[in-house]
Amino acid sequence: MPVFTCVMSALAIALFIAGALLCAGQYGWLRSFRWSSHKDSKAYARYLGKSTIGLGAIMLASGLAHMQLGTVPGVVLLIGGIAIAFVIIAKGAGKHHR
Repeated sequence: MPVFTCVMSALAIALFIAGALLCAGQYGWLRSFRWSSHKDSKAYARYLGKSTIGLGAIMLASGLAHMQLGTVPGVVLLIGGIAIAFVIIAKGAGKHHR
């Protein structure tokens, strides 16, 4: 298995775990969570968890695209996916902040 695919898979697993913890309401380990001003902690943690899982899915898809289609499609999917995800996440985060 190519190194890029292994790295993307490892990052995806880490992001899936972090996202699952946030979705479950376990946000005590995230220090920056206490620094932000948000309306509802549980709803904001679920939003961050779903966003983190989405980023993990992009990483996994990028690694699989690299393995099946080559380097260029894998990297394009990674960069494009992260850019689109950040725009969507930034637009949706406004409803959780004060």
